Amino acid sequence: GELWQCVSRDGGTTWGPLTPTGFVSPLANCYAYREPTTGATVLCWNATQPGIYHDFHSRVGLYTPRSNLVFSVSHDNTRTWTEPVVVEAGRGQYPTIWFAAGRMFIMYQSSPGEDPMDWKDMGLTLVAYDTEEILQLPAMTPETMQPWIDSGLIRHWRSVAAASPSRKTIS
Repeated sequence: GELWQCVSRDGGTTWGPLTPTGFVSPLANCYAYREPTTGATVLCWNATQPGIYHDFHSRVGLYTPRSNLVFSVSHDNTRTWTEPVVVEAGRGQYPTIWFAAGRMFIMYQSSPGEDPMDWKDMGLTLVAYDTEEILQLPAMTPETMQPWIDSGLIRHWRSVAAASPSRKTIS
């Protein structure tokens, strides 16, 4: 019911313990990619409450719904995130992300409605965002995070750290 992460501090040779991200999601593919010039991490996932049944084809199963495809950006190696941006309010799944020519592209499998259909009958959707704009999105604050917590799409405060207020050092 929630995305998990583990962090490597040695380039992938060893990995730390699994920890929850706080982002609610069904058992569905997500995709993370680093923006090449700044190293910011972009995460794309289905931000929706999963169902309770283990049957893959169930409309209320752990694997569904696949609606509310969103992305969020982290500038500090996944410690804080921007408020999620909705890519597809309808059915969108299996996202990929890449950057080129000043744009961030997200391609995903899409279909009209929530009725089950064969993957071969679904279409692909490609959307583009201005890279400079997405890199300027502000980190979530307690005020912008609260509606996501209230709606059940962010599970807890600890794992999605809100940005600290700016501070000035006085000598």
